[in-house]
Amino acid sequence: MGQILAVDYGTKFIGLAISDETKQIATTLPTIRVPRGRTPLAALQRELGKFQLDTIVLGLPRGLDNKPTTISKAVEQFGAELHKHSNIDVAYWNETYSSQQAEQVKIRKGSNNSHSHAARIILQEYLDHFNSGI
Repeated sequence: MGQILAVDYGTKFIGLAISDETKQIATTLPTIRVPRGRTPLAALQRELGKFQLDTIVLGLPRGLDNKPTTISKAVEQFGAELHKHSNIDVAYWNETYSSQQAEQVKIRKGSNNSHSHAARIILQEYLDHFNSGI
């Protein structure tokens, strides 16, 4: 039984969080800095081999009217490429307010890892939803 990896997609930084083996608790992982001249996919691929993954959850930003945005289209394209190159199932979770929540956590904890805090929020919401049986 594998874990679930959450990804807060960005072209400069990629936030990551991982579930425990029971898929109950999300924990932050170090944020990946995407080196100049590399794609986010290339920067992330090395991390994928570190875990036995069942699913990758991508935070999908939606507009306040719940419609796709330019960024959400880029995330969906990234998800399709990620699935093609890794053969790991990709799921999407609405992350509309995760960045604001992550910024609050960053301030409270004195952390500078808001990208991975956003990924942890996305993953914990995803886990809670599916574990609740709703």
